[in-house]
Amino acid sequence: MDNGDVVSFLTKEDYDSYVAASNDKNTTVQLEAVDSVIRPSSTHIDNTFISGTTRDHQFINYHKNTPYWAKASNYTVNSGETYNASTTLKYDDVSFTVGVSYMYSVATQIPADPSRFSRLGVSADLTLKKYRAVQYDNYTGQRISSWDFVATNVRNTYLAPAYQ
Repeated sequence: MDNGDVVSFLTKEDYDSYVAASNDKNTTVQLEAVDSVIRPSSTHIDNTFISGTTRDHQFINYHKNTPYWAKASNYTVNSGETYNASTTLKYDDVSFTVGVSYMYSVATQIPADPSRFSRLGVSADLTLKKYRAVQYDNYTGQRISSWDFVATNVRNTYLAPAYQ
């Protein structure tokens, strides 16, 4: 500026707008004072444990290789192949996604009742922990937001026929 003051801009777009307005003879540029210290956004999150539970043999989903119901006498799971399954569950009105991954080191035959329609089902033993997260501004200490979430631990994974 002509009087020796230094003008700082938060973004290049702000600077470009200032230059364009300054060069336009029909535009009056008015600067407004802002807080002399521009602080970067900085927050932290505090997590508080609310409750916990276990769910044993919780159904997750069907095995990807059995998309249809069939009357099968057994299912073969190949060795060395990784399988994944996931689902969305609820705990204390909080929805969360659980994913499991498993691999057999040897080919395995899983027997099924051939007189009934079945698919290979994936289930797991789960430990669930519900937390409340609260986000605070580091400079003002003001609470910005809060939310609940569920942390999961998969203890065991099972493959077994699921019947219609």
